[in-house]
Amino acid sequence: KAFYLAYGPASNRKFHRIGEWGHEWSLKDARERAGQVRKEYFSTGRDPNQVKQDMILSHSKRPTVNKLVADYLDEKEPVWNPSYMVNNKRYAKILTDNVGASLADSITLDDAKKMFLVIKKKTPPSAKLFNGFCVGLYNWAMDHEKIPSMRNPFKLELSSGQKSPFTVPARPRERVCEHKKGEATQLLDMLESHNHMGIDYQNICKLYVLTGFRNRELRTANWEDVDISERTLYNSSPKYWSETNDNSYKVYLCDTAYEILQGLGDGNIRFRKGPIFPPVNSSANGIAGKARTHWHRW
Repeated sequence: KAFYLAYGPASNRKFHRIGEWGHEWSLKDARERAGQVRKEYFSTGRDPNQVKQDMILSHSKRPTVNKLVADYLDEKEPVWNPSYMVNNKRYAKILTDNVGASLADSITLDDAKKMFLVIKKKTPPSAKLFNGFCVGLYNWAMDHEKIPSMRNPFKLELSSGQKSPFTVPARPRERVCEHKKGEATQLLDMLESHNHMGIDYQNICKLYVLTGFRNRELRTANWEDVDISERTLYNSSPKYWSETNDNSYKVYLCDTAYEILQGLGDGNIRFRKGPIFPPVNSSANGIAGKARTHWHRW
């Protein structure tokens, strides 16, 4: 039930609703709330109805988590690497699925803890990355004055000690191919016999090892990035590259890497143009500058 409090002079009586429809309020709770309203009204002269209207107006100017996350991703999309954006959209969905409808400045440390611990139980590394995304969102919102000054709800206790439930222990990487067992040789032999749709997986695997390029970086490399005189391959847009953070670099090509590149195209390598790994689809192959989007298809 909702209760109404009458206040003000008898000639201009006003009413203030206590509680909301659909919520049970005891008479004791209503009396306590009425006492607070009367005390505020007579001691400060603040009209409780005006206070409520000011609060409603204030809420309309305060963004929800959904709105804040959407604005954050829109601003960062031109700057972030596509793969980095995909991962952050995944963390953004976790956040919005849990507290998206809430006002951003109402999120508490307990809210963040619950989400963190649930993710940590399933995939510990993702929990740490999720928390990093949330901290970045908070810092951006504060810098852009999207939310009022408030304590960072995502500042968890990430100490190195194992006593903290918010510590994500380092996980040792799974073993790599063991030379003594000939596993690397077996892998290359298998890849040599697996040539699908013109994709030479053995040479691709070797180039990954010899250049240190990431998946997208190798797939989108162009012949113009190969410098014959320097014997280098230029990585023009590595991960985290942006107009304000030019972290591009050159990697030197050993004889094996250079020979592999020579065998991937037709004609003199000096005069080749376009992507090193173009699509095999005939209709797409004629599009200048178009690189392969995935290894397993055109």
